[in-house]
Amino acid sequence: MESITTAVLVTTLIFKAVEKSGETIGEALTSKISQLINVVREKFKSKNVEGILVQAQEVPTETNKQMFKSILEMQISQDEEFEKTLKSLVNEIQTFDQTEQIFLKDIDVSGDAEIGDIVQNKKSSSSANQEAAVNLKVGGSLKIGNVNQQS
Repeated sequence: MESITTAVLVTTLIFKAVEKSGETIGEALTSKISQLINVVREKFKSKNVEGILVQAQEVPTETNKQMFKSILEMQISQDEEFEKTLKSLVNEIQTFDQTEQIFLKDIDVSGDAEIGDIVQNKKSSSSANQEAAVNLKVGGSLKIGNVNQQS
């Protein structure tokens, strides 16, 4: 991976994380992206350019993102250890496998409803976000069988 490619990937990951900050992307993946951002933040802080990252995160215009990416490319090209750290984190994030399992979300039951047994399984090598019975509105009776979420 060239330093420019690494910079592009890091920039994309950081700004996708900012866009999705209101969504559930999984605790483990959020932790890895936070780790990536912290590595970049510490590098920028040591070079007195942390304001570029802050500005790009707070106001993610194309101009601010491009300025951030340019500074990041320069830092990567000048510091082999920084580049290795970023590549390692990017690889971990890219190979991260997360399962999103949601059932009974945004359901409005005005009468009676009955739902049988439900089982949610995740692949052993992945992280899972499992949610059950989210944002339900029940105006009658709702009977749910056995719920089994396995991780």
